Amino acid sequence: MSTVMKLSDSQLNQVELALARRPKNQELLPLSEVSQLAALVDRDEVKGWEAVFKRAITDSGLFESEIADALEMDKGQLSKTLTAGNLQARRIEQFNEAVGNKIVLQVWNYRSGFELKPMLSTLERELEREREEKEEMAAKLAYFEEIIQKIK
Repeated sequence: MSTVMKLSDSQLNQVELALARRPKNQELLPLSEVSQLAALVDRDEVKGWEAVFKRAITDSGLFESEIADALEMDKGQLSKTLTAGNLQARRIEQFNEAVGNKIVLQVWNYRSGFELKPMLSTLERELEREREEKEEMAAKLAYFEEIIQKIK
């Protein structure tokens, strides 16, 4: 004979599982949009940075609660931090990774007089070098063809 045990809702252990969605793949923002966000920060530092962080979250396609989970923060704590435009420097890299974009860094760099650009990979640098060599060889070939035409 089997015994069936009844549990009340208060006796059940609840487990909260983090959402496993990834942020949208994103390119860097156009400089015109970065300029607009930087202007917001220039007008009102706190509200401007809040707008920058909110834009980064919106562009990620994720919910603020998912970003909070990725940063191992309570959603309310993250919301309060972003409202104050005061995310700790050590958290910015985590934030950028969580939202899948570099909007915060783009605005930061723009306000400092710089533009954020991705570095070329080793393969891209090698490809660029080969393109330059190809152009150089094409110029030499054209020169020798011209000499050959003059000799004929």
